[in-house]
Amino acid sequence: MSRATSAGIVALKEGNATKPFGRPKIVLSSSQIDDLERLAEIGATQEEQAAYLGISVDTLHRRMHDQSDVFLAVTRAGGRLKASLRRKQVSVALNDGHPSQATMLIWLGKTVLGQSDRVSLKIETTDDALKALKDIWPDIDPDEMIRQLTQPIDIEAEEVADEREVEEPAVVQDEAATEAPGAP
Repeated sequence: MSRATSAGIVALKEGNATKPFGRPKIVLSSSQIDDLERLAEIGATQEEQAAYLGISVDTLHRRMHDQSDVFLAVTRAGGRLKASLRRKQVSVALNDGHPSQATMLIWLGKTVLGQSDRVSLKIETTDDALKALKDIWPDIDPDEMIRQLTQPIDIEAEEVADEREVEEPAVVQDEAATEAPGAP
């Protein structure tokens, strides 16, 4: 550490420092905050916002923490963007002629109302089962499917054991290793 730095630290501790240490703090001006708000309102990422302002993302985060007007501007703009998108989504969902109406209604139902694509199937009788199978697989004969599913499986225990056995690999000996020593 240099003598000047040591003297400066001592002066700072004693309260006699005449000038601050380190780089000057970047304070965002009102025009930069307005720019930041416009960027946030169109959904620009914090990386894009920082690059536009010519500062690092860390500096942007510090200014959002230190300068309350920066935090408020970004928060307000993000809220306006979300409200605007939601307004448009609801408009599309409620427009009877819009080609994306059904998709938007489903999406809003899931995200706003907590709805889901749960499929519930209650089968109490064989007729209910046959109807459900016909609805799910219209090309397959449900009677044949039920016959195959209810057909007993006859497997001998030995057959299962035989299929599970693993053959050991054959040991291949090198011809030179099998010849007697000293043989031509």
